[in-house]
Formats: sequence, structure tokens, C-alpha cells
Amino acid sequence: VAAKRLRPQDLDLIMVPGVAFDRRGGRTGHGKGYYDKLLQHARTDTPLVALAFECQIFPEIPMADHDIYMDKVVTEEAIYAGRGRSAA
Repeated sequence: VAAKRLRPQDLDLIMVPGVAFDRRGGRTGHGKGYYDKLLQHARTDTPLVALAFECQIFPEIPMADHDIYMDKVVTEEAIYAGRGRSAA
């Protein structure tokens, strides 16, 4: 089955997976930085939204300079307003 390739800058909303998050929109994945590299090319007006379970929310996720904060983190219990890319 052929699939259409989409560029990050063409998307109006990006759902971002992760292993753990914090209430500020901090995120950790599997440690390779693939999503951070991809998200650098997204439009600044494109919301970055993470879906998670509440058990994946921690008080603080250590963030490096290249890490990108989520605009929202949505769990079954709450919607957290993240810092987004304006935090950089």
C-alpha cells in the first residue's frame, strides 16, 4: 500500500508520543531525539499535543537545550497547558 509522505510544516496538529511527561509539557521519549529533530521543522503555530496516562506524569522531566516542550499534555484525568516552543 502506497503512503503519502507528509512534511511536518504541512501539519495543523501534531500528536507526540512519549514515555514520560511533566505538567509543563516536558517530555522524554526513548532517548534518540527523533521527535525533537522532526518537530524542529513544524510550523510555530502548529500545536504539539501529547496523549498520556496520568501514571506517565512526573513532577519534572529533565530537559536538554534541544528538547521541545509540548503545548498540551492530555491524560484521562486532566489537560495540562505546557510551555510549548516559547519556552526555548
